[in-house]
Amino acid sequence: MDRCLISKNWAIDYGGGGLDVENGAVLTMNRSTVTGNTGTPGTAILLNTATWNVTNSIIWGVYFPLATPTFSASYSDFQSVYEGTGNINADPLFADAANGDFRLRPGSPCIDAGDPTSPPDADGTVADMGALPRMFHIGDVTRDDAFTALDASWVLQYSVKLRESLPLSLADVSGNGRASAYDAGLILHKAIIDLSFVFPAGDIAGGEKVGRGTPRSMGFVRADDGWNLVVSNPDGVLGCDLTLLLPETAEATFSGEGAVEHARDGGTVLVGIARTEFTNPVLLHVSGTTDPPQIASVSLNEEAIPAVVNAPLAFSLSQNTPNPFNPSTTIRFSLPEAGPVTLAVYDVNGRLVRNLVGVAASAAQTFLSGQHSVVWDGRDDNGREVASGVYLARLTAAHGVLTRRMVLVR
Repeated sequence: MDRCLISKNWAIDYGGGGLDVENGAVLTMNRSTVTGNTGTPGTAILLNTATWNVTNSIIWGVYFPLATPTFSASYSDFQSVYEGTGNINADPLFADAANGDFRLRPGSPCIDAGDPTSPPDADGTVADMGALPRMFHIGDVTRDDAFTALDASWVLQYSVKLRESLPLSLADVSGNGRASAYDAGLILHKAIIDLSFVFPAGDIAGGEKVGRGTPRSMGFVRADDGWNLVVSNPDGVLGCDLTLLLPETAEATFSGEGAVEHARDGGTVLVGIARTEFTNPVLLHVSGTTDPPQIASVSLNEEAIPAVVNAPLAFSLSQNTPNPFNPSTTIRFSLPEAGPVTLAVYDVNGRLVRNLVGVAASAAQTFLSGQHSVVWDGRDDNGREVASGVYLARLTAAHGVLTRRMVLVR
């Protein structure tokens, strides 16, 4: 007997209401359910000089041997006897036994409790006990009949090795044999944005899993209390898997929009990020470390979106362009963190010609971290054109003072 349901039967005169095996018969039962049967005096199953082999089954009724039966059972749920490998004695939690629905409810102890060497159920999970295995929808990783942010969090935890295992067939919604932050992003999209979305994944608001051609640049920039991981174009970035390197003494914390999970081993941190919002370029915020984290590896949408890691910004003043110039030139500088800045032009004798940014240290202009540019039109503070010659651009910030020589040719 395989995949058989025996229920609501009865017998009199000491018969087994559900099963009556006698006189040397051998019954081999696999993936079956025997429940809700009655007999006189109340036996659901009767064995008499017979052999009964049971695996992956639910036997929820009174077991009554008459004479020297041979009984062998494994990975089954018994109401009255449960000796043997993998057997349990627990309410199977049928969906609605009173009305004949013997499917398993979420939380049933019979789910994934069958012989682990048996063929998996149709949804790819470990074999259940009983005739009616519990079937879960792809993406319902927690197997609670709902799509929630918790399903996405479980996948992220698995991707960063916080969770040792999970039903891969339910978590791998992109259908490539692994569970990553991209899968978590797809699940999060279904749970929060569009419950009608069907797996395996298709197009999501520009986030389909295809190569985008132009690589996205990424790097950490200074934020108020730490560092922001910024991507040049956040469009379509549903999932990001990162390996970061930090000083082992740094007490770093990690946060961001959507769902973020991380696991740390010394100075190495695995981070998984799942997103549903595609306009904010900040993928991750890291606080508690003075220096920016180093990006050892990065994967956007399971590497479907190419990524180029930028080196951390340094305090710098680039040579103006063009140089020599007439009538104007562009001065570029970069800041590793936000702060007050002054940028002024002096002649070769040290006399102030023009304040381009701020007027003094006490009235400096605040700039965010990143790269910036300012144009000098070759005029002084009074708006008059200055003569041809050599001039100095001086940048002053919290990190120090930098100077570049500029040549104006009329």
